[in-house]
Amino acid sequence: MTAFDDILKAEKEAEESIATAKKEVEEAITVAKKERGTKIAAETVKLDEAEKTALQAHQAQIDEKIQHIQKEVAVEVAAIEKKFESQKADLKATLKKKFA
Repeated sequence: MTAFDDILKAEKEAEESIATAKKEVEEAITVAKKERGTKIAAETVKLDEAEKTALQAHQAQIDEKIQHIQKEVAVEVAAIEKKFESQKADLKATLKKKFA
């Protein structure tokens, strides 16, 4: 019976080893999932910061272009207004001559 006892003992030890291995695997999976969640959260924060920085840089470029266009338009409008003022004076003088 000692051989049979040895077999039962070996089988019991194998079952305990399997149970221990399953428990260790479950713990490792739990730890890995937590680490994955932490890494994902950290990467998400980094990506959000990178996106925010890129958007701010792009908005700065847009603002700069808007200011440039506004300045160009203001110069053109001033030139047109000056031209109309000049033509207004000429038209006024012409009308005074014709109706005087």
